[in-house]
Amino acid sequence: GGYVYQKAYLEFFCSKEKLDAVVGKCKSLPSITYIAVNKGDNWVSNTAQSDVNAVTWGVFPAKEIIQPTIVDPASFKVWKD
Repeated sequence: GGYVYQKAYLEFFCSKEKLDAVVGKCKSLPSITYIAVNKGDNWVSNTAQSDVNAVTWGVFPAKEIIQPTIVDPASFKVWKD
């Protein structure tokens, strides 16, 4: 027995105007991480481009933490295409 943890995670497409509204709301919620990129490679985020964000991970007895799902800016830029 062990445990698998998952953060709330949301992906969606939106207009620049809706993105601006989301970013405005997130500024008062520092525990929320956001990353946005468009086809033109315009980048908006509250993390550094070198940061890695674990979305899911597992904890099992007598084992190291298993981290199967991460979101990082480099892979996020690849997904935009």
